[in-house]
Amino acid sequence: MKVELRSIEKNTGHRYVRGLHGRSMSVPALLTGSDAAAYLGLSRTTWCRLLPRSKAAGLRCVVVPGRGPHGFVRYTRASLDAMIAKAAATEGELC
Repeated sequence: MKVELRSIEKNTGHRYVRGLHGRSMSVPALLTGSDAAAYLGLSRTTWCRLLPRSKAAGLRCVVVPGRGPHGFVRYTRASLDAMIAKAAATEGELC
């Protein structure tokens, strides 16, 4: 899988929001499981199969409070980009 590294360096996956006292702060872009699968060009089934290996390879998961006892799981775009860059640098598999 060929990856263009310039696009990864440009897209940091952060957006800026107004924080306390009017200061601008960086917030990482969070993706749902379906969004992360689409971002990587995978089907949802393949994403679920690769998820344990992806977590072991450094995928960062964030639990957003929500309905139910466990909330909603989101994945940071920056950690996905880091996984892609690592796979491109080693010319190996994604995870």
